[in-house]
Amino acid sequence: MSETDIIASQSMTNWNGNGNQNSDTPPADATVGLGTGGDILNVSNSATLTINGYLNLNAGTVNITDGATISVTPALLAGGDLTNAAGGTVNINNGTLLVSNEFNGNQGVYNITNGKLSVGNDFNGNQAVYNINIGGILNAGTNYTNINSANINIKGGSVYFSGIANIDGGGKIDFHNIAGGLLEIDSTSLSDLSGDGLNIENFVYGDQIKIKSTTDYSSDTFSTQVSGNDLLIQVTADGKTTTIVTLKGFATTSDANVIPDAAYKDGGIEEPLVDAPGS
Repeated sequence: MSETDIIASQSMTNWNGNGNQNSDTPPADATVGLGTGGDILNVSNSATLTINGYLNLNAGTVNITDGATISVTPALLAGGDLTNAAGGTVNINNGTLLVSNEFNGNQGVYNITNGKLSVGNDFNGNQAVYNINIGGILNAGTNYTNINSANINIKGGSVYFSGIANIDGGGKIDFHNIAGGLLEIDSTSLSDLSGDGLNIENFVYGDQIKIKSTTDYSSDTFSTQVSGNDLLIQVTADGKTTTIVTLKGFATTSDANVIPDAAYKDGGIEEPLVDAPGS
């Protein structure tokens, strides 16, 4: 295991964590990957490290702090990806990680506080854990988003998905009862979303969900309905009512004293509108 400190802007070809990968799915509340023996890369002091190739996490640890940036870009016609992440950890605290091509989370753990992880192409969650803390931003791709059994922990931060292509395998989106979180989904359709089954946990007033749809739903009816312990966000179009988002356990919280509204606004669907009870 080796440790590298970057405090001035520079470039390199590929970075490989060189650790013992662990392809087990980390616990939903994990803050450290399950791999061992990986190298450590520290980038700080407002430096920019340009990786002209691949960021192969391979059970390593990457720390981006103090206004620093890591930019993963293609070399010639290949690269620009984060891959081989099994067991690795990425900590972003007042820093930025830019992945210009594809991102494959692959059983890694990603902690973002007052910083940003931005993906320029496809985002594949792939059984990883994403902790989006206050001030943190996960901009998950500009092409499509595959959640694929990932655990997305929104703890006051913001998550932006492009049109969701795949939600499966038991992953979850959890707001952790912390107000101020945002989940925004771009360029999707309600029928696709309802088919994927978007389940949200521990959502409270002060959190917000926005869905930017490819179809104009301004003439349709949005409603909320309690079902057992869950709050269902529904749309009625052409006489058919479809559940598009399920807020798991919402009806057992104090917030359930006032059931929120769902509405079409500014070209998208906001679910629910998040005025605090009594405001």
